[in-house]
Amino acid sequence: MEKMENQSVIDEAIAYGKKAYQTLVANFHHRDRSLEHCHKACLYCRETCRQESREPNDKEVDELCLHLAVYLASWGMYRNSFLMGNDYKIHADVVRILLDSNRDDLWEISADKMAEETKAESIMDLYGAIRDTYREVAGTTPTDTLLTKVLLATVCCTPAFDTNFKKAMSLTGITKQKCCKESLMALGKFYKKHMESQFEDFFEDKDIDEKYPAARMIDMCFFEYGQALYNAEKEGKTAKS
Repeated sequence: MEKMENQSVIDEAIAYGKKAYQTLVANFHHRDRSLEHCHKACLYCRETCRQESREPNDKEVDELCLHLAVYLASWGMYRNSFLMGNDYKIHADVVRILLDSNRDDLWEISADKMAEETKAESIMDLYGAIRDTYREVAGTTPTDTLLTKVLLATVCCTPAFDTNFKKAMSLTGITKQKCCKESLMALGKFYKKHMESQFEDFFEDKDIDEKYPAARMIDMCFFEYGQALYNAEKEGKTAKS
């Protein structure tokens, strides 16, 4: 039996997402810009390669590895990680997999498509491919958090299942707290039901040209709400001590 969705939590998360987006737009050097720079660089390289009917060259792969490394470092993913002991080129094989033309239908995937079983399975297939590649080149298994952060900042086909995101999601009754086919399908349906029209109106009201994909907005809403919950708990513990 599915859990009942917690509407008040959902409304709070959406409000935090809107506020975070406005903060990002107002701050050119916001930490979220590292994700944005990485994604745009990947999109540009992918589009260029498709137009010229070729695979990315070594220089392009090297540049995208740098973007990905800076993004991951800015979000703390090098801390206590196998990445700390390797240079940025460790991402090269993963970048090539992400830019494979066979994955083109997953880039900036719509909520409708994310909710489809076949597309959710394709995302998890890509997830498995980059997991196995990191295992091969680094000799260790990357975390769910790292893998989903990589997918978010490149293909943008899933939110990042980090601590804050999972903390907020656990209160909604939407889905499991890990990246899997069931979670992706549930999140796609959730975005269609609760978020799509709200953000269409939000972007139109603010006269914003750059409308982020579904996975990015889901991530922004629940990461920010989870961060707020964490901060509130931390302040409560400090006040008691």
